[in-house]
Amino acid sequence: MAVMFSTGGVAIVLGMIASYTGMFTDPLQKSLGWHDKKLHKLIDGLEQNLTGQSEQTHNYKDGYVARVLDLADILLTVSSKLK
Repeated sequence: MAVMFSTGGVAIVLGMIASYTGMFTDPLQKSLGWHDKKLHKLIDGLEQNLTGQSEQTHNYKDGYVARVLDLADILLTVSSKLK
């Protein structure tokens, strides 16, 4: 029980830290022009895919796929512990 509460506490603290980091990083990214660059790259890629100008599909970065799989693993572990 103590492990569950300590893990939950750490998750809550890290979630709060992650939610507030955007307050500091977003203005920095905006001043450097990274937001616009990423947005235009995404829009251009979607336009090429939708108009058939590109034979390539949208490639997901390995980091995103790994995080989704990590999340699925965590959810499966939690659901098995609750049964």
